[in-house]
Amino acid sequence: MVSILGKLGGRKFIVAVFAAIAVGLHSWLGISEEVVYTIGGIAASYILGQGVADGLSGGRTSSTAPVIEEK
Repeated sequence: MVSILGKLGGRKFIVAVFAAIAVGLHSWLGISEEVVYTIGGIAASYILGQGVADGLSGGRTSSTAPVIEEK
């Protein structure tokens, strides 16, 4: 069974979408450039770190990988 995050595209995808929205709408939302850079840096660090974790674990930490149920 795949979780709701897996159906939406995974944690990395959701973080990337929210970061892109924050960057794209920063002037309309009244967010300073410093905050936008911080959001982008945190999002990039998370995506990079999670990508490395997913790669080194063979996909076992990925939210889009199917869950193997033990019998």
